[in-house]
Amino acid sequence: MRYYVYSLSDKNGIFYIGKGTGTRMYVHAHKAKTTAKNHPTLNKIRKMLLEGEEVVYNQIQFFETSKEALDREKELIADIGLENLTNITPGGEGLPQGYVFSEEHRKNLSEATKKAIAEGRRVPLYKGGGEFSEEALAKISQSSKERMTPEMRAHLSEVGKSKLVDGKRVLSEEARQKMRESAARTNQLKRERKAALEK
Repeated sequence: MRYYVYSLSDKNGIFYIGKGTGTRMYVHAHKAKTTAKNHPTLNKIRKMLLEGEEVVYNQIQFFETSKEALDREKELIADIGLENLTNITPGGEGLPQGYVFSEEHRKNLSEATKKAIAEGRRVPLYKGGGEFSEEALAKISQSSKERMTPEMRAHLSEVGKSKLVDGKRVLSEEARQKMRESAARTNQLKRERKAALEK
């Protein structure tokens, strides 16, 4: 298995850096089109799609090990600056489960987020600040369907089938644990951002 570091860009440049294998870098756009989940990257992609702009994908570098890819991901995020990206962590393994931000870090995060929203680099996440309506999500989904070629549909179908066992999707315990940790981090960040924006 080969790992790679990738970027997502709009007309103004890179807005997200990630690490993955296979078709990982396309997952963000798929989630943006098919879910209402609040996340800076997904909201950014939804805004782009509503404005008729396409995401530009780039596999920056390939690696033999996950650690090498994670280290490179951290380097690139540090070079570009987290405040200029929709990433919510500085990369690598992310934040450990149960991690609590210091008061200073929360303040810096709040100020950086408000600045990015004011400059149009991020889309607000909460009501009164730009949540996507069901109508907007439907428009995004329809726009996506119109642009998807038969070849793209066939590829996505094959990728999905390759992950099934006896017709069902089976996750390893490691994958389940990662999902639990990711959900815990996301919920913590949502609570902190909501509290910061309500001040």
